[in-house]
Amino acid sequence: MIIDNEWYIQDKEEFHAKLSSLGFYDISSYFSHSFSQGDGACFEAKYSFEPNTPHIILNELQEKYGDSLEATITTSSSNYLHEETMRLELHENEETEKLTEDKFCEVENYLLNLCKLLAKEYFVQIRETYDNIS
Repeated sequence: MIIDNEWYIQDKEEFHAKLSSLGFYDISSYFSHSFSQGDGACFEAKYSFEPNTPHIILNELQEKYGDSLEATITTSSSNYLHEETMRLELHENEETEKLTEDKFCEVENYLLNLCKLLAKEYFVQIRETYDNIS
């Protein structure tokens, strides 16, 4: 059976739209689906705490920190493409009050875990789409 090389485009567009609705921008997503150990999905993006984000905990963070925080999400591997290759760097606006180290780590870990969960969901969708066409 021959499978169109662009079979994943709709899933990718839906995933990017979901990320955008949560406040992510400059999004690039990647996946590997070759039935090997390194299979999965990941993404790179920037995140800015925006008002009225449709995610309750992100809204709570926005209310607490306003526009004082931004994040950059990157991938750390060229060999594997899955959620565990994602890294997050949280940036504080220099003009606002600094977070305590514990609170900074708490926010950073929360956002990284959310990103990993989103990447896992993306891979599940890609795998389902592939299984349905093959």
